[in-house]
Amino acid sequence: MALLLGESHLRQLLTMRDLVPLMERTLAAFSAGRVLQPVRTAIPVQEHGGFLFLMPAYLRDAGAMGLKAVALYPGNAARGLPALLATILLYDPATGKLLGVLDGRLITEMRTAAVSAAATKHLARRGAKVIAFLGAGVQARSHMEALLEVCRPAEVRVWTRTRAHADAFAREVADRHRVAGLRDRGRSGPRGRDRLHHDQQPDPRVAGAVAVSRSAHQRGRGPAAGLA
Repeated sequence: MALLLGESHLRQLLTMRDLVPLMERTLAAFSAGRVLQPVRTAIPVQEHGGFLFLMPAYLRDAGAMGLKAVALYPGNAARGLPALLATILLYDPATGKLLGVLDGRLITEMRTAAVSAAATKHLARRGAKVIAFLGAGVQARSHMEALLEVCRPAEVRVWTRTRAHADAFAREVADRHRVAGLRDRGRSGPRGRDRLHHDQQPDPRVAGAVAVSRSAHQRGRGPAAGLA
């Protein structure tokens, strides 16, 4: 019988301390050609304003094979559901036997942030002390936790369309992580952002409204995010 793990189980098992170095090793294996990961298949569900994404992968060295199915429905907030829902299937690569069925929402959230942290560790300027976020949602919070595994910022700034969301995120950063959190003011605010992280697919109108230092490291998340 396949193992079934829900989000409550995974929340007890997964930590950024383990995930960030794991993503470092996985990215290195992918770059060395030891991971088979075809481009994801995207199926638009136009009648309901959603998308279904299918993402298989096989890690030769780890002996791991699986498939993630992601349903992206931006309108789910009005239904009281997460905009992103995911399921992960794990298989025995030697036999094709199904080994596990895992809820993928939390895994996707944490893995995305862990990959960004791994990239930031190797690509960001040494000694950078200021992190800025565009967006203050689930991914911003997860990224904050992951980034603290690879750096210790002196200051975190956040910009959102809604001032209350930015203020709440800034307070959470200060209270939970003991890092100075500020609501950023875009072009009218101070320069010097050393790392810029997008909480969603970058909107050029938004990204262009934020001043960053010329040596800043930028990370983007989303279907067309390519700011690494």
